[in-house]
Amino acid sequence: MDLIMIKAPINFYLRFLLICIIGLSGSTVSYSLQSPDPSDAPPVSEAQGAEKSPAEFPDDDDPAAETVNIPEETDNEESALELSSQESSSYQTAESRSLLRGKDLLELIELNEPVKASMNDWLTRMRPQLMDSYENYQYLRDKIAPIYEEAGFPEALLFALIATETGGKVHAVSSAGATGLMQFMSYTGKHYGLTVKDGFDTRLDPVEATKANVAFLNEQLGMLNQNLEKSLAAYNGGQNRLQRLDRKLRGIDFWDSRFYNSLPNETRIYVPRILAAAWLFLHPEDYGLQFGSFRTETIRLTLKQDTALDQLSICLGQAQGQRDGWFRTLRNLNPRLEPDDPIKAGEEIGIPIILKEAYEQNCLEGDLAQRAYELHEARFPELIIHTVVKGDSLTKIAEHYHCSAKEIATINNLSAPEYLIRVGQKLKIPGR
Repeated sequence: MDLIMIKAPINFYLRFLLICIIGLSGSTVSYSLQSPDPSDAPPVSEAQGAEKSPAEFPDDDDPAAETVNIPEETDNEESALELSSQESSSYQTAESRSLLRGKDLLELIELNEPVKASMNDWLTRMRPQLMDSYENYQYLRDKIAPIYEEAGFPEALLFALIATETGGKVHAVSSAGATGLMQFMSYTGKHYGLTVKDGFDTRLDPVEATKANVAFLNEQLGMLNQNLEKSLAAYNGGQNRLQRLDRKLRGIDFWDSRFYNSLPNETRIYVPRILAAAWLFLHPEDYGLQFGSFRTETIRLTLKQDTALDQLSICLGQAQGQRDGWFRTLRNLNPRLEPDDPIKAGEEIGIPIILKEAYEQNCLEGDLAQRAYELHEARFPELIIHTVVKGDSLTKIAEHYHCSAKEIATINNLSAPEYLIRVGQKLKIPGR
């Protein structure tokens, strides 16, 4: 228990009262890398809970992505970054530690019921996501796998984290704000160097996010007695929560019912799901998995004319037999670009080398190139919201927006012939 020092003299009764208060609260003074949430620690990321379909990875390209409830972010981000002496290792130091080096992941994974149940999920309803994750990972592998190798971490763990967190989508954004391949919350990401630089959120950089992920896991392994399961639980459920629980249940194994069932439901699913994905990555043939092989070399392609990623995705089509097209791969290889950002001729983008010929044939001229351009330029009609002010009339508003008063009346259910409007009323105006 931390002692509270009081410099001023204090009488016997005040000392007695103080001791009673401390004894009843049982609290300790602690600091963390992340701000305290209702369980004392917000998670780095959010995994999908049991009730959530794994098909619905958080993604900025999928506005219908389902919400997952996780502890809320604190308002005081700066206090969240204060470190106790135990937690004060720097980003560079944490990154350079290799706490799993020399240990076989297969010896660390216990094939118990939760892990087997998670394998069942991956091989049934989650199989499409597992396959997509593998393919997405292959095009990122050359950039991020060496980071794990240098840290002494197994590649299977890297793949499993990516498959579970985002399905290999670099631009994934959860409803809670966890962002990027490794789903860092902003206040945690800042501690590991993931900031906004020149308007770009570096949580979206797969290389930087992977370095931060290694640093976080190394740090947790150091604090949690090299326990992989507990470190993964900290990544999902919050490091303070895990450290507090580990102190409370000192020496108790992660899978012990007392420890395991003290975790949030989401975390109880998250950890075995990662271990199951890692096991399947190492033993696909034992479970009827065929991950396939891909030619994943990439090049920096100098564009010959103005374009955008979504326009390229259309004209590249399903070249090289790619069933789902190339949109996701182009997004992952160009994390700084939004799909409709204009890219000028002469600029470079990352692209699989196998698409160079298709670009030359389909994206520079011809019917498909023209259709891709037209589709890229197409927009949904806009609706402008106009707030009625004193002196407004329907005719005056219509003239201002270059449309007809009758059109505005119809859209806003205004009754003829008066078409009455009132000050403060909000009218929908068709855009042009």
